[in-house]
Amino acid sequence: MSEQEEQKPGEYIIGLTLGTVVAGAAWFLYKTKKGKRLRSWWDKYFNELKDEWAKLQEQEAEPLTLPKPVRKPRSHPEPKKKTFHQSGRPLVK
Repeated sequence: MSEQEEQKPGEYIIGLTLGTVVAGAAWFLYKTKKGKRLRSWWDKYFNELKDEWAKLQEQEAEPLTLPKPVRKPRSHPEPKKKTFHQSGRPLVK
């Protein structure tokens, strides 16, 4: 027998086990009172998450406007006497 044929019974058992677990979970959620309470709690919880996600998406869509920093007016130093104002060179007489 090849290695592939030997693994098939194991895969069958794993699939059967997973299917049984999923069926048991579905039965619990839809046929018991605790399952119905759990489903209603999940519904509320995920609706809250969805609302929060929508708020975050709206905030991202809005452009972020930061307040402009307040600029202090610069104080210009007084020009020295007997100098050309813009270059700062002395006046030639």
